[in-house]
Amino acid sequence: MVKYPTKSLDATFGALADSTRRAILERLARGEARVTELAAPFVISLPAVSKHLRVLTKAGLLAREKNGRIQHCRLEAGPMKTATEWLARYQHHWENQSAPPPASGRKVNQGGVSRRSAAAKHLPFPFSQAKSSWPVLFNLSVNFDENALDATFFALADSTRRAILVCMAFAESSVTELAAPFNISLPAFSKHLCILQRAGLIERRKEGRFNLCRLVATPMQDAALWTSRYRIFWEKQLDSLAAYLEKSKRES
Repeated sequence: MVKYPTKSLDATFGALADSTRRAILERLARGEARVTELAAPFVISLPAVSKHLRVLTKAGLLAREKNGRIQHCRLEAGPMKTATEWLARYQHHWENQSAPPPASGRKVNQGGVSRRSAAAKHLPFPFSQAKSSWPVLFNLSVNFDENALDATFFALADSTRRAILVCMAFAESSVTELAAPFNISLPAFSKHLCILQRAGLIERRKEGRFNLCRLVATPMQDAALWTSRYRIFWEKQLDSLAAYLEKSKRES
C-alpha cells in the first residue's frame, strides 16, 4: 500500500485552496519569474502577494532564489505529483459512487459516471497508463469553477476529511459507521462532514433512522483534472534530475 505524507498533503491542498495561489502556480509553470512579475496581474498589494508566496513556499510548491537584489521564483512540481496521485488512487470508486443511490436499500450504485469521467479517462498517468504526448503544458479545454475548487481543496487539506472520503469511496455509509474508526467526538466528526458537504463532496440523506452519506465524484474529478495538468512539468523535472545524477555518477 502506498503511504502518502500526511502533513505534506495537508499543506499542498491548503495552498491550492486559493485562486490567487493557483494562478501564481500556472504562471510559474511557464517558467521562472520575479516576484514583481508574479504580482503584476493581481489587484492586490505586493505584501499580500508575498504572503501567498510564503504559503506556496512552505508547502514546497515553489522555490525562491536571490540573484543580487532580484528574487526569482520557480515551480517545484513534486508536491503536485503526490497530490495528483492521491486523487487518482480511488478514481474508479469515485466514478461508481457518482450517481444517486437506489430508491431503497443501501447497495452501491455501480452505473453512475459523472460529467467529468470521460475527460478524466483521456488524462495521462495516473488516470491512464498511456504515455503523454501533450505539446503544451495546459491543453485541456476545461473551465473550472474557482470558488468550487477553493472549497474542494480546503476540504481536502485535512487528513481526517481525506480518510472519510476514502471510506466513502467504496459504499454509502451511515454517519455512525463512518465515525467509528476515528478517535474524535461525534460533534467534531460532524463538523468535518459539514465542510465536505459544503464543498459538494458528499451528499446526505435520511433513510428511516439512518443518516446516510455518499460521495459525489465531480468536485474530486475537477481537482484531479486541475492538478494533473502539471504532469508534463514534473516529468521534465524528474528527467533533468535523473540526467544530472547520471552525469555526476560518470564524472565521479
